[in-house]
Amino acid sequence: MHTHNNYLKTHRIMKYLLTFLAGGLAGAAVALLFAPMKGEELRVKIKETLQSRGLCCGNEMDLLVEKIAAEIESNQ
Repeated sequence: MHTHNNYLKTHRIMKYLLTFLAGGLAGAAVALLFAPMKGEELRVKIKETLQSRGLCCGNEMDLLVEKIAAEIESNQ
């Protein structure tokens, strides 16, 4: 019974942590949307943001940066 309660408590904490992180990422995306900058500057800023949060690296990051930048540029 104790193990199950510990699992539920851990699960709840992880849920709140992930929600907090998702909110932070959403806020960063909104900030980028409302801060006009050139395409290359935008890509550098997105890449720095992703690296600082340890989200991805290498070729995977380059592809993600391109997708995010294209989406932001198409919405401006």
